[in-house]
Amino acid sequence: MLVESRLVSVDQDSIEIIHEALLREWPRLQTWIADNQARLRARDQLLADAGAWEAANRDDSRLYRGKFLDEALESLGMMADLGGSADEFLRGSIASWSEGGSVAAGAHAPGVDPEARVFFRAEAVVDSHSP
Repeated sequence: MLVESRLVSVDQDSIEIIHEALLREWPRLQTWIADNQARLRARDQLLADAGAWEAANRDDSRLYRGKFLDEALESLGMMADLGGSADEFLRGSIASWSEGGSVAAGAHAPGVDPEARVFFRAEAVVDSHSP
C-alpha cells in the first residue's frame, strides 16, 4: 500500500521515505525513527569506546561500569552482533561488573532485586551476541 501510494520506495536493501507528510503525520513512525536513532548513537559510541579500549591495550579502566553499562545494555539489547572488539568490550564490561559487584544505575526498581535485574539483562545481551 505505501509503495503503491508512492509514499515509500523499496529496493533490495532499503526502504526510502519519499513523501515528507509520512514523517509529519505518522506519530508511530516518528517514534520508531527516534528509537532507532538512539540505538545507532549508542552503537556508534560503543564502537568508539571499544576502539579506544583496544588502542589502550584493553585497559580495564576504560570498560563500562554503573550507569554507562546499564545504558549500553538498555540501548543495545536488541541490536544484532556488533562484532570484534565491540563485543569483547561489552563482554569485558559485563565481566568486570560481575566481578566488582557494583550495581548499575537505575537498577533500584521497587520489588526487583537490583543485582538480578542487571545480571539477567547482561546475560541476555551476551547470549544474543554469542555464536
